[in-house]
Amino acid sequence: MKYELTDEIIECEGRKLHRIRALKDIVTSSGKIVKKGDLGGWIAYESNLSQGDNSWVDDNACVYDYAWIDDNAYVCDNAHVYGKSRVYDEAIIRDNAHVRGEARVFDKACVHGNAEVSGRAIVHGEAVVLDEARIFENSTVSDNACVYDNAQIYGNSKVYGEAEVYNQAEVYDNAELLGEACIGDSSCYITIKGLGKNYENTTVFTTKNKNIAVKDNDYYYKTLSEFANQMEEIFGDSKYAKEYLALVELAKIHFGIEK
Repeated sequence: MKYELTDEIIECEGRKLHRIRALKDIVTSSGKIVKKGDLGGWIAYESNLSQGDNSWVDDNACVYDYAWIDDNAYVCDNAHVYGKSRVYDEAIIRDNAHVRGEARVFDKACVHGNAEVSGRAIVHGEAVVLDEARIFENSTVSDNACVYDNAQIYGNSKVYGEAEVYNQAEVYDNAELLGEACIGDSSCYITIKGLGKNYENTTVFTTKNKNIAVKDNDYYYKTLSEFANQMEEIFGDSKYAKEYLALVELAKIHFGIEK
């Protein structure tokens, strides 16, 4: 065993939580060293925090309901993890962040500030969610993506690669943003469903280097011209090519591209 529940109790959202005490030295994924005898944060039950590995709940952080902290995950400051959520691997939840519902945060992902991850959302890789950002429903943020300010990611959308979403931007439905995507407001991308032989989703979006990129089915095109050329090569003069080329013209109007 690496910790015990103490008799020090607080009430949080109607739940009784116990402060924990370390029974051995622990090196957290943040690099902090917890010494044997140090007091930690608050949990409702031993089922909220693994007795193995180096996972730890610290400071005034609270973990309750059916939430589970495992592996080398670290929850600290005033963060709350609850519902049926899971935080594991080397993920860090800190500041005033909340993880709830059936959300999962893992790998080396970090959620901090006043950010919230909820629903069945997933944050993993080395993704960072901070400030007042909200990740919810069935959305996914992964790789080295960063979501901050008051941005919201929801629906079945995916944000990954080196993508950044910020300001008041909302990314939703089946939008898929990757690579160098740079989304400062909701007008920075468009998503259309039903094109091509497989009626797939296609997302057109702005990038950090001021290009317009396209994610279509399993393929990523760094520029509109690359996308247009490829569609013509694949589909020739067919209906499908005409659909995709019409999308290119729509994107040019939407993003104010003259040529």
